[in-house]
Amino acid sequence: MFILTKEFTFDASHQLPYYEGKCARLHGHRWRLVVYLAGDQIQESGPQAGMLIDFNEVKRRVQPLLDAHLDHHHLNDFHENPTCEQLARQCFHLLKECLPNLMAVRLFETPTSSVLYSPIESSEILSILALS
Repeated sequence: MFILTKEFTFDASHQLPYYEGKCARLHGHRWRLVVYLAGDQIQESGPQAGMLIDFNEVKRRVQPLLDAHLDHHHLNDFHENPTCEQLARQCFHLLKECLPNLMAVRLFETPTSSVLYSPIESSEILSILALS
């Protein structure tokens, strides 16, 4: 099994209206999104021989979705309560359409706080990601 990761960053504002604390106020983050792609077959021939998928192809597929839905947006315009958990789930489902071998996403709200989302059973995903 090959697990490929690619990281992206975007800037967006939000506020958590139900939260009791400073995050209830309007604020912004430089978010970091890590996509995890899995597969057991690498390409046999052609310009991507030996690759699961070209990193540039991953970027070509992901960046337009980030630009359209997240980067430099106020996230409350799309979500009533845009928590990191809800945003990670949204990212996964948006990206799954263009990345069929997507197994998980990790969304960092700050350099030390992140959410990992995957529809794969938790014990399986945790054992795979423990290796990374």
